[in-house]
Amino acid sequence: MKTVNGIFGLVVALILLLSVASTTHGFSTFRQLVPDMVFDTLIRKVHEEVWQIGYRFVVGCPDSFKAEEERLKELITQALRVWLQPLREEFPHAAITDKFELIRQADFKKEDDGSAEYFRTLREVDLRINFLCKDGFSTAGLGGEPPEVNMRHGLVIDSPFIPALVHEIGHTFGLADTYARTGDPKFRSTGGLVATSGKQPSSLMSAHFPMDELRIMEDDKRGIIWLYKHIHKGQPLDDCFFPEYIYEADPPGCRPKYPMIFEIKYGTPRSRFTMVFQDPAEANVQDERGLTALHYAVLTNDASFVGYLLDDANADTSLRDEEGRTALDIARQVDHELIIRLIREHQRRPVDPRAKKVAVTWGELKRGN
Repeated sequence: MKTVNGIFGLVVALILLLSVASTTHGFSTFRQLVPDMVFDTLIRKVHEEVWQIGYRFVVGCPDSFKAEEERLKELITQALRVWLQPLREEFPHAAITDKFELIRQADFKKEDDGSAEYFRTLREVDLRINFLCKDGFSTAGLGGEPPEVNMRHGLVIDSPFIPALVHEIGHTFGLADTYARTGDPKFRSTGGLVATSGKQPSSLMSAHFPMDELRIMEDDKRGIIWLYKHIHKGQPLDDCFFPEYIYEADPPGCRPKYPMIFEIKYGTPRSRFTMVFQDPAEANVQDERGLTALHYAVLTNDASFVGYLLDDANADTSLRDEEGRTALDIARQVDHELIIRLIREHQRRPVDPRAKKVAVTWGELKRGN
């Protein structure tokens, strides 16, 4: 039994480590990181009628937190459903799990004793959630047994707690992190968002997401669909399926072809502003239609971001799309007076030979100075 326990612990420890030393793409899977291992993940069970979800509290967890048991059960169910909903929408004729039996299991000690009873009860459920009632980073483990989540977000079900739970449950489906927290060159990113340390878009799996909502972002939705197609449709891991993504082999995974454009279309205001700050060169990248981030900001009537692109990324206003239109041409077409004014003012500014910002800023222009 000690040998079996040791192997199991090694597998779990390995996956927990990978959950921290993660990749830097729009979406990836643990199978890409450890190709020789087959994990018991929830994505393999999405056609089953019912899932049994075990949950338990650590010994000594305060009664005040246990009193939130019904709310915790509801959050677990909602978190599972937000991950399954994209599959229902993409594959309307597939029978996707929608029944969850929540099972309260006995409180556990800080260190399980490794007994046969422990492993027997572990195998009886499809997923187990452990509430550890202390501060720290939550984790998800995959191995020879059903996946397991360890929630370490204190004693309050607050705005950080909820997305952390959804994030960790995303791991139990088989998705890996899309941010890097390691000095290992294999997992190092290529620049971009501060919060994600890479050019991936805002999402639950990049740990860059709205902190007050129980939902997943566009990148997460595509990631779970892509994983389903790999497991149930035989799609190769190097086929990203969605045309806005490209595959990268080292580290393995799919990322948006045009990260800043993706953020404008699907991300959050905070993430797109952060990307300009970290990687201003992305502002002048053109997609297949010749459109730049500035074009898209104009198309979405985002005057604030237009000003930020002009001031902080020195966006090139002369770039044209496949129809020959500059961003100013589009602004004129939609008759957006403020954006027209912003672009014209930017074009009238003297060119700084050192490529630094000139005196007139977006804030000054907004105030009418």
